[in-house]
Amino acid sequence: GFEVTFAELLGRAGAVATALRNAGVNRGDRVGVLVDRGPWLHAAMLGAWFAGAAYVPVDPGFPTARTTSMLDGAAALVTDADTAFDGPVVRVEGLEPVAFEPVDVDPDELAYVIYTSGSTGKPKGVAVSHRGLANHVGWAVRDLAVAGSLIGGGTGGAVFSSVAFDLVVPNVWAPLLAGQPVEMLPQDLDLSELGTRLEAAGPFAFLKLTPGHLEVLSHQLTPERVTDLAGVIVVAGEALPGALAGRYSPSGRIVNEYGPTEASVGTCIHRVPADPGSGVVPIGAPLPGMVMRVLDERLNRVPVGAVGELFVGGEGVARGYLDRPTLTASRFVPDPYGPAGSRLYRSGDVVRWRGDGVVEYLGRSDDQVKIRGYRVEIGEIEAVLNEHPAVTEARVLLTGGRLIAYVVGSSEVGSLEGVAAFCEQRLPEYMVPAAFVELDVMPLNANGK
Repeated sequence: GFEVTFAELLGRAGAVATALRNAGVNRGDRVGVLVDRGPWLHAAMLGAWFAGAAYVPVDPGFPTARTTSMLDGAAALVTDADTAFDGPVVRVEGLEPVAFEPVDVDPDELAYVIYTSGSTGKPKGVAVSHRGLANHVGWAVRDLAVAGSLIGGGTGGAVFSSVAFDLVVPNVWAPLLAGQPVEMLPQDLDLSELGTRLEAAGPFAFLKLTPGHLEVLSHQLTPERVTDLAGVIVVAGEALPGALAGRYSPSGRIVNEYGPTEASVGTCIHRVPADPGSGVVPIGAPLPGMVMRVLDERLNRVPVGAVGELFVGGEGVARGYLDRPTLTASRFVPDPYGPAGSRLYRSGDVVRWRGDGVVEYLGRSDDQVKIRGYRVEIGEIEAVLNEHPAVTEARVLLTGGRLIAYVVGSSEVGSLEGVAAFCEQRLPEYMVPAAFVELDVMPLNANGK
């Protein structure tokens, strides 16, 4: 275990910032952060901000090819690992704490870049501003860290998911801004120990987790012990089944949150009622500073109860996709109903308004899916499969919560036995199909698709 005081955190962040400035990092640059969940992780990210830069969090478990892609264009890398990064590297071991006056930046400058799955086979970087981050974390400080502490008597939060996944942003920053501690669970934590570790470290002011995490906890702790872990339990990352939420909803502590990475973590919340029913829990109403519009294909508003696409606006709308102007222009559009210059992010999520002002999530309009809270473009997996020399055609389906790959091989080239290993070398673990089915020919529907 380890403990880091606020004073030590500031000193370590100052050391990182000093090293970055000495390495030539300037205001507005991007800095990769490849650091284990340990005593230097917060300091590395904070140090990038102190230097006037944005951070790009990289999971130590990611394959080398993906890490290299994410670090493309980064001005430097802060790390505690061996790396082949082609540029200035700041190693946290041996850095001595030092005072550093943070560089002033504009609220609309870049705060961080989170990479999400891309349908072309290459992950796309979402560029989030300090304004968007501050809007969401400000809410989290008030309604999660402070309010949760008053409700349940606990303090702080816990980080047990990848920092390359923006779901953990409030877990990382909100407790510190409220003067509360952050519990860092190990990088190699076995999820079979999650309940035990959280009980030992808690109770917390709030916990934020995915429905998958909540399902794991349901097999390790009683509903009462789960709800006693925190004053507020936020469930986010994918659709929340009412049957799962219903085990804990009588406590009044369960909040369902929705929000794409492109909207700075969170867009809306729904406080789960005592009896949520058996369907999918609604995603609720907008958070402070956020706007939700349900529109048709021509960007006309649809009436209450009618189905449309969710467009997200407000302070949380990201700057766009890094170095992808065409994609940015297609997904970030002018808000025809907002002030001049305001924008909307078209989420691709199919929703409808209820009469009481709550939004219900109905599904996706494309082939994007959620796996254990991670957003995945099926096309990215298929693109990797099609790079294998023995694969002539590939399709991936989400079946029963598992990714199944269907592949057609070329007998002239060789066996398909190495396809799984091929994927493991190029994709994060959660994107590697659970099973591979070899087909002689890919079946088509009546339209030839």
